[in-house]
This record gives sequence, C-alpha cells and structure tokens, in this order.
Amino acid sequence: MANPEITNTDPYPQLTLTVSSQYPSITVTNPPSIVLGSGGGGAQGEQGIPGSPGARGSTGTTGFGYTGAFISGFTLYMQPVVEGEIQSAIPIGTVSLVGPGESVWTNATLTNTAVGGLASSANLVGKKAIEILEEILYSYESVSFSSFSVQLSGGLGPRELGQTISGQTQSVIWTTSGPNGNWTGGSLKVYRNGTELLTGLNYDDSGNYSITHPSYSYNSPNFFNFVLQGEQSEGSNPQRSEIYYWKYKVYWGPNIASSISNFTGFSSDFADSSPTTARAFDGAGTATFFYFVIPNSGSFQEYTSFTNTANNSTVSMIGPTAVTVINPYGVSIPYKYYRTPVASAGSITIRPNL
Repeated sequence: MANPEITNTDPYPQLTLTVSSQYPSITVTNPPSIVLGSGGGGAQGEQGIPGSPGARGSTGTTGFGYTGAFISGFTLYMQPVVEGEIQSAIPIGTVSLVGPGESVWTNATLTNTAVGGLASSANLVGKKAIEILEEILYSYESVSFSSFSVQLSGGLGPRELGQTISGQTQSVIWTTSGPNGNWTGGSLKVYRNGTELLTGLNYDDSGNYSITHPSYSYNSPNFFNFVLQGEQSEGSNPQRSEIYYWKYKVYWGPNIASSISNFTGFSSDFADSSPTTARAFDGAGTATFFYFVIPNSGSFQEYTSFTNTANNSTVSMIGPTAVTVINPYGVSIPYKYYRTPVASAGSITIRPNL
C-alpha cells in the first residue's frame, strides 16, 4: 500500500503517517513547543549561599499537550491534555493516499474457465495475490497437433503384401491447436520407426520441410510409422502419428468349380484377423459353389460355423482346404478355403463365425 499523508494540520503538530504491510505508525515531523502527552515542569529555585544548597522550587502547574492519537475512517484524531486533564478527541487532519493506489486488473483477455479454484495440491508459496487470481481465471491451455501427414503417394490405406510405395520427396504437413505461445520454440521433431528424420522445427514450420523417402514394401504383414512430436511449456509433450500398413487380404465369391487355385473374380478386403463380416453371394441363375478364403496363418483362426442371415439357420460348408496362391505383386501366400457342398443358382448372405 502507498504512504498516506496528513493534511489540514494547522495549528497542530506536523505528522507523517506510515502504513507498512502490518502496522501503521505516526511520526512527529514538526514538534510543537510543548511536550506530547504530559505537563511542563516548574522553575528551579535560586541557588543557595555557597556551602549549602538552596531549597528546590515548588512544582509548576501542569502544561498543555496531546496524547492518544488515533485514526478513524480517513480522519486523524488527537486527545488534548489541559492542566493535566485528558480532553475529548478532536480531528486534526485527514488521511489520503499519495502516489498510485492498489494494483488494478489489466489483462484484457476474456477468462477461459468458470471460477472454481485451483487444482488440488497446488503450491502457492511465494505467489502474489494477482498471480493466484490469474491461475484461477486463466487455466493453462495445452497445445496439440490437429493433423499430420508425410503425404506418401497412395495415402494411408493398407497395402497388399508385396505392394510398393515408390521412393519420393514429400513435404511434411501438420496443423496445431492451442495458444501458440505455449509451444517450446524449436522443439518439434519427426521420426520414422524411432529414427529421427527432422529436428529443430517450430509449430508454424508446416510445409517448409521435406523428407526424402526410399521405396517401402513388405512381403509379410508389417507396418511403419511416422511420428511428429513437440514440447510445450507445461504438461505432457504432444505428438501425432501416421501409420502405413501391409496386410493380408481375404476373399469370397462364387465359382462353378469344386476346387480353386486362385481367386480370380472373387471380391476381397483387408483384415487384421479372421473376418466375421457377412458376405453376399449370387449364383445369377448358374449353379455355383460359394467360397470363403482366409490366410492359412497362425493369427487367423478357423471358422466354426456359418449362418444364413435371412433366417439365422446354419449353412453347411466343406473345409478348410489349404491352397497356395501368388498374389498380383508376386508374393506366394498360403491360404485356406471353405465352400458350400452343393452348387446353387440362387443368392444368399452368409456370416462366418469363429
């Protein structure tokens, strides 16, 4: 708090009022000719004849003074002493602030949280009241990556075993969210399968840096990922990934033959494990067998039954029968298939079960 001053003190003593963080104090800066709070003494008697001291003079009358200064509101009072008697308090000045008053709020940003207090266990030691208020009204806003792409040709869709992503040079693109000032400058990095490719990037460097890629291809199920990672002034470090997969394919469809060595004319889809998706079959007026084909791999379980989705009845199937097929990318893949025991010219939707 700033020091206040006392005004309108004539003809009383000049006073300075100092207010510390805990206690106020009053100092007389222009003392009067009388003593504060007590009477004056009597005159001393004449000195006696040398050799014997003279008698001390009688005590004089009590003088005038002041005692019991105090503040009420913005008024300073003192209690006069007249002939030794304390009189009623009289106002001798007013208290007013000198210099700037209490700090006022200057942050024009709209608050971003409902007032509910600081997080539990927050340590407030050494913080000023204004800082605590800011923490209550302006909670920290984390940053994050809204999107991230290294833009490899063909996009993120899974690839069939043996399919190749050709070598290329592509810009790294990302978008961010959260207050820009909360990002740590030069903290962004790009990794591929844990290997650092780019470093020292800023949150707004998107599109300004490129990665030169070799050709990518796998003959068995696999993946690799790119990771964009950054740092912020508080909280955990944000990151975002882009993953490219190579997967088995599964097949289904009609065929007039009672055994198959390839999947020509069949429909296909990618699957991470034995699929249980219902598939539609149509003999289109020609007696055909209906086939399900899945990889002959330990990660793919064998089907236990098949269901006609129209009436939930069981559909008989023969199999599994092993077959090895070379896919369109030259990779030899072991498969196993199931088929209906009787050819049909009609249509049906069948759901395989594990």
